[in-house]
Amino acid sequence: MKHHAHMGELVVVTCEGRRLRFKQKGTAKSYGAKPNPAIRREGPRLLAARFLVGFNVGGKPKWKLDDLIEVVTDYHKGGMSFVAQKGVWAPLDGPRDEEDSAQVIIMNDAGVDKTPFVDGMVTLGETIASRLQQSEVFLDIQERGIVTDSFTVTSAGAVPAEGAASP
Repeated sequence: MKHHAHMGELVVVTCEGRRLRFKQKGTAKSYGAKPNPAIRREGPRLLAARFLVGFNVGGKPKWKLDDLIEVVTDYHKGGMSFVAQKGVWAPLDGPRDEEDSAQVIIMNDAGVDKTPFVDGMVTLGETIASRLQQSEVFLDIQERGIVTDSFTVTSAGAVPAEGAASP
């Protein structure tokens, strides 16, 4: 399946001002993937949401990729396809203290208009933050693999992210 999304390394700035790099680790796996249609994808079908989620709570490992996949599939029952891949957070400055993490890229197969798609993804980000006890989850909205919106999402809501940039 061809994905219209960027899945490479990414640098983010946390709410506390820490600069972290997300690095992929392992193979990306597709869930609910449908074969590419023989028609050209256009418009909102080219949207994707990329979540970056850590697995530590209180500085100690607690969650795994399967836990994140369960949250995503519980929230989005039905015809959704997404890609999940393990990774690590690595600080750009200071001691090399890596944290297991993952990225999930959700494709807009249903062709939902951008505003309701973004709203739904922010709500999913709030759900991920709450259920996996994360202080923040990073969400990029992409169109054809180019970031058009970037948010830091907490269980209480979302704010536009600062400093999100590709390395």
